[in-house]
Amino acid sequence: MEAFLAAPLFATPAAAGTTAAVGSQMISPAISAMVAGPGPAAGGGMVAPLAGAAGGGGGGLFTNFLTSLTYGDVMKTGFGIFGATSTILGGLRSADLLEDRADMMEIRARSEEIRGLEEGNEIMRRTNEAQAAAIARFGAAGIAVGEGAPQQVFKALSERGSRSLKFSSTNAQIAAATSRFQGRQLRSRAINVRRQGFTDAIGGMALLALS
Repeated sequence: MEAFLAAPLFATPAAAGTTAAVGSQMISPAISAMVAGPGPAAGGGMVAPLAGAAGGGGGGLFTNFLTSLTYGDVMKTGFGIFGATSTILGGLRSADLLEDRADMMEIRARSEEIRGLEEGNEIMRRTNEAQAAAIARFGAAGIAVGEGAPQQVFKALSERGSRSLKFSSTNAQIAAATSRFQGRQLRSRAINVRRQGFTDAIGGMALLALS
């Protein structure tokens, strides 16, 4: 296996008219001529300007690059690209999940606000009903409701309703604010996770290039 990975991907072409071996495969003389440039019996390959060395010498930079490639290099690069892509996609998926949770937190905050309004309306309704019932009882007994005990009862009912309404409203505001705070934290985490995915992918490719 090690010998296979170390085998050159493109072998330096032999003499014109022969076949160059590439690992377990073969490259025809025509392809070798196109890569290697002018030969003793050829008029010049497609990459001759890149392959020719100064003074008409042997293979140039492009030819040297191709002949230095091994199957191991190609496989390592392929796995590196696959790993970087997987890292980026994983970061994007995680960020999307966090964004979805943040959206749910916003929905929960709005639900808390609506619940607070509905609960406040219910408190006001019960307070008004209690005051109306007290007025009716005092009126049936022939007692004036604008002074004395009836007035104290009416005032007590009103104050109790106001306290309940304030307590309910405060709880709803706290719950909504908490949900929105959690939503902002989730969105911030989503940004960091998305950015970290790209950073890790770039770092992995850099380490691969240096290895």
